Amino acid sequence: MEAYSKKLLLLISIALLFSACADMEVTIKGYNRINVDTNYTYVAAIENDDKKLVIKNYTWSVSPQDSRVTLSNVNAKELHLNTSKAGDFTLHLEVNYKEKTYTNDMRIIAQKVEVLQGHTLPPEPDPKVNNSSLLGIDSNNNGVRDDVEIWIYETYKDKHPIYIDIAMQAGRAYKLVLEHPERAREIHETVVNAPLYCAWYYQHDAVEFGDPLLVEERIDAPVKSQYFNTSNRSEVYWEYDGLLSGGSYPLPKDKDMKNFCDFDTSKYDKK
Repeated sequence: MEAYSKKLLLLISIALLFSACADMEVTIKGYNRINVDTNYTYVAAIENDDKKLVIKNYTWSVSPQDSRVTLSNVNAKELHLNTSKAGDFTLHLEVNYKEKTYTNDMRIIAQKVEVLQGHTLPPEPDPKVNNSSLLGIDSNNNGVRDDVEIWIYETYKDKHPIYIDIAMQAGRAYKLVLEHPERAREIHETVVNAPLYCAWYYQHDAVEFGDPLLVEERIDAPVKSQYFNTSNRSEVYWEYDGLLSGGSYPLPKDKDMKNFCDFDTSKYDKK
């Protein structure tokens, strides 16, 4: 019995030791595709059952080492990174806690900044990461998912600039659908249908009220296809659409369609 008890205590000790080694996970939060000459922040994320856990020993580095990759706060939880080099490199994180070292790596791809019609495009996001959540990646925080923003500017770069304004408005509206499908009736007319009404005005009614006709085709529908591009996103859209069932949604008056544009339309008025 004594031998059994000793063996049991040994097994428990080994289990506790393994638990102590495995109870903390270190990951890097930040963008794995970035633009050169742009500042980015990366955060060491610690997952541990101990809510009072305090860690002070962080070490950030990159490989291969290159003077064109600038790191600031290399011994803090938050790292600031900037690179003038296009290409890829690996960001490395080490966290030391109770004489143990925890590590994680992130491969980063840096690309040259692309500017279209005076607008700096965000870096093309990794599709796997971008499509792993409903909202995806919006690295410049302008309310439109990065892949959709890039698609809009590439698709309409040779069209009248109002195409991009209306398409970006549609993108912001569809983001709200993904965030709050339960508010379907509240946002349907004033937000989601607004870019449709705006485009309709500049396609059909503008000349009647002294403004130029600038739009020749549907804009909101192609953006919608880009925005709800995964099964999860489509499910949310159909949830939103289903909540509209049975409602009454009268069209605004022709002269009021212009008021649904959420951007400055005066730049497109006849002088």
